[in-house]
Amino acid sequence: MSLPDRVRDGEPDTLVGGSDPTSGPAGRRAPPRLLVAPGTLVADKFRVLRLLGSGAMGQVFLARQELIERPVALKVLHPHLAPELAMAQRFHFEAVAASKIRHPNVAMIYDYGQFDGTLYLAMEFVEGETLSATIHRLERVPVRMTMDVAAQVVAALGAAHEQGVLHRDAKPQNILLRPESGGISVKVVDFGVAKLLDRPNSVLTQSGLVVGTPEYMAPEHAGGKVIDATADLYALGVVLYEMLEGRLPFIGRSRVETSVKHMREAVPPLNANVPPALASLVMRMLEKKPQDRPQSAAEVIGALNRVAIVLDSVGPQPPTEPLVDEVSVDERYRLTEQLTQIGPVVAAPESRPAALPATVRLPVYTPPEPLTQPVALSRSATGASLFATVALVLLTLGVVTLVTALVLFAVR
Repeated sequence: MSLPDRVRDGEPDTLVGGSDPTSGPAGRRAPPRLLVAPGTLVADKFRVLRLLGSGAMGQVFLARQELIERPVALKVLHPHLAPELAMAQRFHFEAVAASKIRHPNVAMIYDYGQFDGTLYLAMEFVEGETLSATIHRLERVPVRMTMDVAAQVVAALGAAHEQGVLHRDAKPQNILLRPESGGISVKVVDFGVAKLLDRPNSVLTQSGLVVGTPEYMAPEHAGGKVIDATADLYALGVVLYEMLEGRLPFIGRSRVETSVKHMREAVPPLNANVPPALASLVMRMLEKKPQDRPQSAAEVIGALNRVAIVLDSVGPQPPTEPLVDEVSVDERYRLTEQLTQIGPVVAAPESRPAALPATVRLPVYTPPEPLTQPVALSRSATGASLFATVALVLLTLGVVTLVTALVLFAVR
């Protein structure tokens, strides 16, 4: 598999509501020059409030839609990029692609247009933090939280795929988390490098430029080949690996070297704390050949449900001596996973999957309590015991009488 001459990174760390602490004080740069001053009324609709984040393509502001007083995230393209056809088309594609998708796990697009010689995009404002910030804060994300986030992201990707949209840049920076009562709400954002399957002859695909982020690119994507939904699922597999392991599976000294590693090197195994059923799913999603991966978002959701069944049925090992020493926890996971292959539970990709429970506990075996007092016999048992005692006494007396008589007879 050959590597294209150029591999372009996706827009870095565009933040929508929240901050990303992955760039510490040592990497702090001077504040960027604002493309739009606070207080500006964009397109007579959106009042700019403050800067949320910056990227290679432009800046994102918190704004207020004046007519209905709704907070929005306003993305503004750098003016010097607006004349470039590829950049303008990429910005336009984000508006078209995201507006095709109606799903609770995809940030909504409200408006798109031109302002003061550049382009703007108004979308749903999500107050939370990026998944990259969460990984940085937790190092390794707990298994249940990983599965909850995965279920919602894959549901969002499935909704996009149903509308003929490939995201092509699924990564933690484009996944926003917002705490809710009883769980976490996930929003997938930034369809700036999305591919519309019904528009194969776009400038973005004809230029020979591979767009995306090399650390999350499927081998065929990095190699400039035709991609399908399985490339998005590969990227999600990298995200899950990073959540569970606290690091990326492949990191090269350059973007090209990273892409080569994805194409040629085996994926390092996950740590032993990851349940084998979940590790198996992640490794399937990271297969080099597209045909060896899950073929749809619905298939991944079904696999996640099967993993949940395994965790519900097995749970963590209780802090007591195991009842069966010969069967390890790993073997129980494998056996249960084989059994659950018979009837997969598949959720509809257009509906948001329910949040998985945070903890699962097996019922702990409790031995019977020792006896503390004599057990009373029943009436029938008491009668039988008394009869046997009387019979034994009479038999003894009879034997004694017979022996006495024989002795007296011998004396005479």
